[in-house]
Amino acid sequence: ILFRASYQLAGTTTARIGLFQLTGERVQLTWSAERALPSLAAATDFPEFGIDNQGVIYFVAVDAVSRNLYRTDPATPPVKVFATDDSFDNSTINQVGTLAVSPAGPAAFRIILRNNAQHIVRIVGGQTQTLAAAGNNTVIGVSSTGAVLFVGNYRNQGQGIYRWQGDDVTLMLRQGAATPNGQTVRAFDSAHVTAQGELYAHVRTTTNDLVLLQPTGPAPLLVEAGQRVNVTASV
Repeated sequence: ILFRASYQLAGTTTARIGLFQLTGERVQLTWSAERALPSLAAATDFPEFGIDNQGVIYFVAVDAVSRNLYRTDPATPPVKVFATDDSFDNSTINQVGTLAVSPAGPAAFRIILRNNAQHIVRIVGGQTQTLAAAGNNTVIGVSSTGAVLFVGNYRNQGQGIYRWQGDDVTLMLRQGAATPNGQTVRAFDSAHVTAQGELYAHVRTTTNDLVLLQPTGPAPLLVEAGQRVNVTASV
C-alpha cells in the first residue's frame, strides 16, 4: 500500500510531507517532500501517486510553479518522467496529472502544454505512447494491458468515458445516456477497464448518486443505491 502522510522527526515539531509504503506491518518512508528531485529543488506536496505489484511507483510532485511526474522502484531513486517546461510536441509542458497506475505495471496520465494542447500518455512495458486529445480530459483508469480510460469529448463525439486500446479510441459511455432503469447519466465518479476491455463505471444519474454500470455487459445495470438485495442470514 502506498500512501501520503504528514509526519514529524523524533525530537522536532516541524511537520513534513512524505510518501510511505505499508508492507505487512512495516511502514517505510519512500520519499520526503523536502528532498531534491530532478528538475525540482523541493516539493510542497505529492497530490497523485500509484504503485504496481512489483513495487514500481509513479508520483506527481509539485511546487509553486511546477507539476512533475517521477518514477521509482526498490532499486532506483526517483527519475523524471515528464516535468514542467520540458519540450513536447512543438511546445513545452505546463503540467502533468490525472495519474492512473495498474497493479500489472502500465501507467497513464494527461499532459497539458503551454499552448493549451492536451495529450493522453501511457507507459506500457517501458514504451511511451501519446494520444492528442483536445479539450479538458481526465484519465480515470488503465488496464493490465494498457487500455486507458479517460473522460472527455474526444473529436467532438460527446462528453463521456472513452477507451484508448491499441490504436483505437472508443466512446464507451456518454454523459446524458439513458440507463436501464430509466435514468440519465449526469456525471462519472470512477471506472475500471479489464484486460478484455470491459468497462465498469460508477456514475451519478438524475435521481441516484450511486449507480454501477457495465455498459457492454448482458445486464448493464449492476447495482444502485436503494436496491433491494435478498440474502440468506447465517446465525
